[in-house]
Amino acid sequence: MEWAHIINIAVGILTASIAAIGLPLALSKRKKQAPKKSGELYSHLQNMGLDLFLPEEETGRGKIGIQHFTSSKSQGLIGIRGKNIEWINLIGVSTQYGTSYFLDFQISSPNLEIRKPKKVFLKMKRSRENKDAVISWKGDESFSMTLSLDFNLEELMKKSEFKGILEIAPEPKHGCTRIRIPYVLPSPELTEAINIIAGHVKSEF
Repeated sequence: MEWAHIINIAVGILTASIAAIGLPLALSKRKKQAPKKSGELYSHLQNMGLDLFLPEEETGRGKIGIQHFTSSKSQGLIGIRGKNIEWINLIGVSTQYGTSYFLDFQISSPNLEIRKPKKVFLKMKRSRENKDAVISWKGDESFSMTLSLDFNLEELMKKSEFKGILEIAPEPKHGCTRIRIPYVLPSPELTEAINIIAGHVKSEF
């Protein structure tokens, strides 16, 4: 047996071993962090004056946006009254490298099968001083145009100091739309900006 072949086998075994060890560790870490993040998110939103509630029974909302065949799981579902946003789902996605958390803001969208919109993504470019952000929306042309023309939304996004990717994902199977961002305790400006987006979702979807 050639040495190159032996080395390839050894590397394969080592990689598999690392994955076998790393994923359980990531899952274990997620079990410890998730309740803390869910609790701090609830307290943060409550302190902002939002009217929150926890579901008393299974709603199925926690399963929306969960990717099958991956280690993703809902870590907490929070309901909101009096806003365009109806639910916030805290999602944890674990790999051998650790766990990433996301917030899914959910809005009922009964006309998705008729409208059939595509995903929309927010792209923001900021200067080094974190000022003069350039905002653009990519994806579904009609909805992107609607968001681009909302100057109040643009100003709120600039003030929010948001960083990362904002994704607007229609879920026709569940009759709702998700607005996903990386986990963060959202500022009042970011929360209001997402609520405005949710209002546009309700109007068009």
